[in-house]
Amino acid sequence: MVGIMKRILIIFLVLTIIGIAIGVMKPFDSVLVEDDIFIAHGFEDKPNTTEFNPYPQGNPALSDDQNRAIEIAVSNETVLGYLSEGYWLAPGTMLLKEDFEGYGENFKGVLLAKNETVIYVIVNVKENKVKMIQNYTTFEFKAKTMVVEQNGEYSEIKATGFTDNDVKTVREILSNDQKTAQIIKNKNYNITIQDMVYLSNKNIQNATYAMVLLDIEDGSKYVVMVDITERKVFKMGRPVN
Repeated sequence: MVGIMKRILIIFLVLTIIGIAIGVMKPFDSVLVEDDIFIAHGFEDKPNTTEFNPYPQGNPALSDDQNRAIEIAVSNETVLGYLSEGYWLAPGTMLLKEDFEGYGENFKGVLLAKNETVIYVIVNVKENKVKMIQNYTTFEFKAKTMVVEQNGEYSEIKATGFTDNDVKTVREILSNDQKTAQIIKNKNYNITIQDMVYLSNKNIQNATYAMVLLDIEDGSKYVVMVDITERKVFKMGRPVN
């Protein structure tokens, strides 16, 4: 179970980096340390997203093919042009679901982002070449279902967005969970939902999770992973006062 939780956290953190880079998520410095997550101070004072890396030892573990795909992408003349214009290279690789189904595992997707534009680079690792480069707006790309590769496994992920009812549901879950209920009891607090994400892989079928920033009136902050499908707190990081 710990391994599954850690994979979900890594996936969320990858999406958080991309979300912050393309401007659809509020920045906060979330860090994965072993099996814990917590908030570090000061990131709001550093708006340069290239300084944001939630991995204490660099990017998440990538396969040889993933690393090769990134090398091929950043060697491409067009991609080099985007990088020179200030586009930011997102960590890891991911393919849109339709491309994963159409091209297969020998193809990887590399993302660059700037302002409200996402550059999606499809790389044929077997033939050592860039197959296609496509431009999307932030919201066009966010509406897509992505296939994320991590440790040789593939997960379907889609940022679903959230409604006022979803915010209400998150508040109810936090109030009913024994640990979070004790923290927020008789206190004013705010929640910031980074996004709600649909996730499906061989271990987890058709589940929806939310990454929530819980900000207590005493100054404490927590990152809370909420399982919307099972209506429970999935994971909560250590507090930072």
